[in-house]
Amino acid sequence: MKRFIFNSVSVAALMIAAPAMAQNVQQAANAQDAVLLGNAGTAITQNGNDNTAKVDQGTNSRLRAYVQQDGSNNTGTVDQKDASYAVSRVTQGQDPGRGNSSSNKATTIQSGAGADSMVLQTGDGANDATVKQSGRSSSRIDQNGGTNSANVSQTGEGNDSSVIQTGNANRAGTDTSVGVSQNGSYNISAVNQSNTGNGAMVVQTGTGNDSLITQTGTGNATNIGNTGVEQTGDYHTSTVSQFGDGGVVRVQQWNQGTRGGNESTINQTANGITSVKQTGDNTLLVNQDASRLPYSKLIEGSPSNAMVWVEQIGTNEAKVTQQAAASGSDASVYQNGSANNAEIMQISGWNDAGDEWNAKGTGGIQQTGNNNTAKITQTGSNLADVTQSDAYNTAEVTQSGNGTATVVQNGNYGQVFVNQNSGQQIALVTQSAGNGNFADVEQYGDGPNTATILQAASYGVAMINQDGAGNAATINQGVH
Repeated sequence: MKRFIFNSVSVAALMIAAPAMAQNVQQAANAQDAVLLGNAGTAITQNGNDNTAKVDQGTNSRLRAYVQQDGSNNTGTVDQKDASYAVSRVTQGQDPGRGNSSSNKATTIQSGAGADSMVLQTGDGANDATVKQSGRSSSRIDQNGGTNSANVSQTGEGNDSSVIQTGNANRAGTDTSVGVSQNGSYNISAVNQSNTGNGAMVVQTGTGNDSLITQTGTGNATNIGNTGVEQTGDYHTSTVSQFGDGGVVRVQQWNQGTRGGNESTINQTANGITSVKQTGDNTLLVNQDASRLPYSKLIEGSPSNAMVWVEQIGTNEAKVTQQAAASGSDASVYQNGSANNAEIMQISGWNDAGDEWNAKGTGGIQQTGNNNTAKITQTGSNLADVTQSDAYNTAEVTQSGNGTATVVQNGNYGQVFVNQNSGQQIALVTQSAGNGNFADVEQYGDGPNTATILQAASYGVAMINQDGAGNAATINQGVH
């Protein structure tokens, strides 16, 4: 291996057509080593395999570093110390027509404000890219092929990060590290992955950060390590979109509660699994829609059911929509606090807003606190469970198909509305404590339908309206 070290006072013999104060090195062999030091603009070009290129620049502003490596098993490093508005470009991979390339490694470190980094890795994959920045900086990583790894760490305000990976089994983050880490305010992270088996993880801390993850293919996951997206602070936004079968999403948002809430949106097209945990004043929207896929694709899905699990603490809003899953849609929402709103909508298929997979043992919608609202709307063969504790809560269940609805309220002045529109429906409403409760059950269609309302304490109002034959209606008030 040949090793060359250049600094800003000994590069005259190596100058080619480059701007003044530029250092330029070209090497065409294997196992070459080039190190450039100083404050000048720098360019290193290496053709071959097993090469190493390092640029180490000082504190001047607007420094430029360019590293281009053509081949496999190359390592490129750019270190720009405290240089504001520094620019780094690292390109690794094989030129078209020269064969395959893989296993390249790129590292960029920019500790000054306003930095700009771009890493482009082409070829068969197994590449690794790491970028570290601070303060209103921009990073872009673009990787082709499979089994690539990308890691971005940014501190300070106003940073943006973009990771684009095309191929299979890529990772924006490994099993032991974060794909994108942003510590500060008003940062933006975007991860775009295509094909199958990819994973992404984003961690953001501060105020007003945005995370966007888009995955296209089968078997994607945004849960590398512990979580897919983890945001701590106020006014954060998270959006995850998965287009394909068998996606897994995990989102955690921790609102400090000093200024405002976080927002999370999750879109999955088929048989996905979603887990969300939020504290503070947050808003959640989950949409699982498999209706655009053919039935033959749906029944091949793994898992066969679409699943959503949500836990929110504080004053939150959650809306879950599931459509046309293969053999069922399972949704559970747990909210602890006051003035929460939870809504589950399940369309066609065998849907279960129940407790079959919820580790808490109570599924559907469970709310603890006052002035909460729960709404479940289902079509098909359905199970719906709502449990509410404390006072002034409202529960509404609407089912079209052969459904079972169970609603339990513990507190004063609760309201329950159950509307079932088909035959062979079952409704059970229990208001086991508190005064001034109200329950209304409407069952339409061919029987036999069954409706039961149990109300304890005083001043309760109960109504049952049934169509069809062979129905059974029970109202029991003043039960203690």
